[in-house]
Amino acid sequence: MQYIPRGLAARIVRQSGRFTYHPNPREPVAFGEIGEPFIGQRLKKITVPCSAKEEIIDELNLYNINEEGVFPDLDGLSRHFNWLKANKKGI
Repeated sequence: MQYIPRGLAARIVRQSGRFTYHPNPREPVAFGEIGEPFIGQRLKKITVPCSAKEEIIDELNLYNINEEGVFPDLDGLSRHFNWLKANKKGI
């Protein structure tokens, strides 16, 4: 089961956060249909190869999916600027 929170915290809103509920936490997560009331939506597992990490991070940054965009506070801004500087991304 999936729960979509209402504007609890800026981070959850910015990240389009979702919570899932699992009746028995000792059972492995089942991927596929979520169920009522989210018929047609699916819980998916995506495995990204380590070799693709840098390229994916660079591309996500183009869409503002980075420390600053996902963590809308001074810590996120600072981590993003540090990443830009360390990776020579225009600073």
